[in-house]
Amino acid sequence: WLMLLAVIAHRDLDGLVSAAVIISSRVSSNPEAKYWLGFAQPHELPRVLAEVAALSPPPDELFIVDVAADSSTWYETRSSLERLVSAGIKVTWVDHHPSTLRRVEELGRLGVVTVVEEAGSGATLVRRLLPQTQDPEFFEKLVRVAEAFDNAEALEEPLASALEVLADALALEPTDDTFRRQVVAVWLRNRVLVPEDAVMRSEEAAKVFEDLLRRAQ
Repeated sequence: WLMLLAVIAHRDLDGLVSAAVIISSRVSSNPEAKYWLGFAQPHELPRVLAEVAALSPPPDELFIVDVAADSSTWYETRSSLERLVSAGIKVTWVDHHPSTLRRVEELGRLGVVTVVEEAGSGATLVRRLLPQTQDPEFFEKLVRVAEAFDNAEALEEPLASALEVLADALALEPTDDTFRRQVVAVWLRNRVLVPEDAVMRSEEAAKVFEDLLRRAQ
């Protein structure tokens, strides 16, 4: 049985890590599984849900991860979710933002499974999936990096350096989804905390920042 999993994640480090943990937990139990990964800021969710609806073949399962429910686009989001659920797709929304918490009952009525709790990060909520991942020890490190990122906590080395490089690399081009997909793919395939491409981008980001500082003086 070939499973297709769709994941829509927030574009920050917490969203990427949460997506990677979910994908790994599914792939380890079904090595033939394929995944499609999209990214959204809260107001972009209806557009990305439309991309999921257009996938052929349609996915068996959709996860929305670390994306807050946005009141300005809620009507479109709700209609899209309703259509996906009625097409037989299992939809799960995993999030820690208060705006999503307020929609839990409504999402339940639509047939959406919710893992929505007050927590410091999305990664904290997917932590329970770690035993099902391909490499629980590696993904535990990633979860700790994401938690520290979302909660501005201190980490020991080498995780502290990994956090700094990854955060800088992602900040360089906030809408580069291709790079985000590559990072997640390297985590899943090679279990490398900091992909080579991220190191280069973080060095570039440091230069950009230095230039800005010089100009500001």
